[in-house]
Amino acid sequence: MKTDILTKEDIKQLVDTFYDKVNNDKVLSPIFNEVAGIDWAHHLPKMYQFWGTQLIGTMDYQGQPFPPHMKLNLSVDNFNRWLQLFTETINDLFQGANADMAIYKANNIATVFQYKLGISK
Repeated sequence: MKTDILTKEDIKQLVDTFYDKVNNDKVLSPIFNEVAGIDWAHHLPKMYQFWGTQLIGTMDYQGQPFPPHMKLNLSVDNFNRWLQLFTETINDLFQGANADMAIYKANNIATVFQYKLGISK
């Protein structure tokens, strides 16, 4: 039986599983690994903090998530794929109010980022 996202371990499972999918995705992997040149050892702990702050109130994220995305030449299709993999990960692993909130927040983040990048639907 699936449980909700309640602990830092749940956040880590979510983030690690999601980014494993990203790294194996023919659309998103080149953006993260070739264009952005993500240092995964540095990026993943930031994502644990970000989603922990968003979903379970850890309040340990310090940063501005939007600026790094400005230089990546992203498309609506890129955001749609990101949302598809994120939603799939949540639905595969969790259920409950925080799981629902994660999907809601991911959609809001994607909408705001697309608007700021001038690529709104």
